[in-house]
Amino acid sequence: MRRLLKTRDLIMSGILPSRNDLLSEVGMPGLVEERLHMRFAKVFGIAASFAIFSAVAWSAFAKVNEVSIAKGALQPIGFEQTVQHLEGGIVQDILVREGQVVQRGDTLLVMNDTTTLEDDETLERQNLDLLGQLEGQKALQEGRAPDFSFIPPNRNLERLNNLNAYTDAKSSLEAQRLGFDSQIHQTSFALEALKAQVRGAEEEAEHAEAEESRFGKLLKKGVVTDIQASEKRRQRLRAQADLAALVSREAAAAARNEEVVRQKQSFEATQKAAFSQRILEIEGALTALDGRIRKKDNRLQRLTVAAPISGVVKSVNIRGTGAVVAPGQALVVLVPLDKPLVAETRIGAEQIGYLRLGLPAQVKISAFDFTRYGWLPGHVESISPSAFETESGRSYYIVRVALDQTSLERAPSARLLPGMDLTADIITGEKTFLQYLLTPLQRTFSEAFGER
Repeated sequence: MRRLLKTRDLIMSGILPSRNDLLSEVGMPGLVEERLHMRFAKVFGIAASFAIFSAVAWSAFAKVNEVSIAKGALQPIGFEQTVQHLEGGIVQDILVREGQVVQRGDTLLVMNDTTTLEDDETLERQNLDLLGQLEGQKALQEGRAPDFSFIPPNRNLERLNNLNAYTDAKSSLEAQRLGFDSQIHQTSFALEALKAQVRGAEEEAEHAEAEESRFGKLLKKGVVTDIQASEKRRQRLRAQADLAALVSREAAAAARNEEVVRQKQSFEATQKAAFSQRILEIEGALTALDGRIRKKDNRLQRLTVAAPISGVVKSVNIRGTGAVVAPGQALVVLVPLDKPLVAETRIGAEQIGYLRLGLPAQVKISAFDFTRYGWLPGHVESISPSAFETESGRSYYIVRVALDQTSLERAPSARLLPGMDLTADIITGEKTFLQYLLTPLQRTFSEAFGER
């Protein structure tokens, strides 16, 4: 039944001949066959023309994306962290391996620096020695016994040395003070003796003067002779001369006594200033030594190399214990895990003119077939301001593509790790399929008619 209806439709549409036509041409079988072929060719031509027209019309309106292809790898925003050592040294122990996940502060490796341990012992002795000197100087300045209790019991030698130094300095100081006190005592005694002599000479001079006066009166009365009166006058003159000499010696003794007292006072002032100056020098030396100790402590702490960030150990550049590490040498490379990933790609300089910030991109991870797992949508976040060159001399720009999502749509459990290779299709625009097909022809004609 269906075949009959289909045949009827073909006859009515004129594709197949009608009954009358067949009857009229029944005596002409060759003509009938020829007309059938012509009709089929006509139908095929119409169908083909319609298909071509439809294809051209579709290609004139159908849109396809223009893309610039960039290749690269997943990288954390913080980039890789290279762990170095400031001073260098000898590797004592390696505690991590490549691919291991570490947390911030975890020990990566331990260095062995014998000079640091030797410096530690030397600096500790110097510090105790300076502290002992400081306490001894302060005790001498304040006139008290020193307190060396801060020196550990296992440092009895340092304590004994500082105590002996204090004792020697105190003995020398006391000896000088005793010398001044002895001189003061002697000059004071001599001064007192001269004062007593002056008092006696004054009495003697007064007595001689009184005798001279009495004999002068007696001479007038004729009781004594002139020779006797002259003798009393000479006695008075000698007594006055002796008194004057003693007064002069007393003044000299007083001056000597005052000079010795001043010398002692000057000595005490000089010693006080010397103590203060010495204390300042020791405190300055302690400050400088404290800085060296802090540097030593920091260097000692740096012997334990810790992870500055949380991440995965990408590479360990030291292959065994006992290796000598140079100052600033890269030891371990860490890839951070707590930072979002971006696609860091390279694109040829010939394509950079089509790129701008914000363009959408399709990031295809090489480890996951994009036809099966899909891709990651993203957008252009940054473009390097200048080009770089490969070893072969090819120029390229670094384009960073930010990921709009961090998991594959068809495989949300797939783990994306730093370093995975990728291809980023950066969509730079759209054009019709017809333009896409005609572009090679346009380029060919453009170049062909421009040749000499």
